[in-house]
Amino acid sequence: MEKAVKLDMLRPYYDMAIYNVHGGSEGLILKPGINRDKSKSVIVPFGPSNFGLADPGKSAAISLGQVTACLLLADSSLKNLVIVEALRSLVDEICEAFCEIQAEFSKD
Repeated sequence: MEKAVKLDMLRPYYDMAIYNVHGGSEGLILKPGINRDKSKSVIVPFGPSNFGLADPGKSAAISLGQVTACLLLADSSLKNLVIVEALRSLVDEICEAFCEIQAEFSKD
């Protein structure tokens, strides 16, 4: 299905998102909530953490934007085209915000 809709380039992001849930050697190494400081020490947060949510957050925003755009474009009126363009801008802003928040975590 990925190839049929030309979204197979997103497969690595999907694979990375499931490493923590589904077994495999990557699941031991790639955990979204684990941070490594400059000395390469591993910092494991105690309790809930927002660290590591940039990629999943951006992916969710992009996916929801794409689905919403497809539904809106089923009736391609001028109004819906304007809404889709505004939605695209909003998704871009959301992605930038996730990156900025992740960068602030990395500074600390």
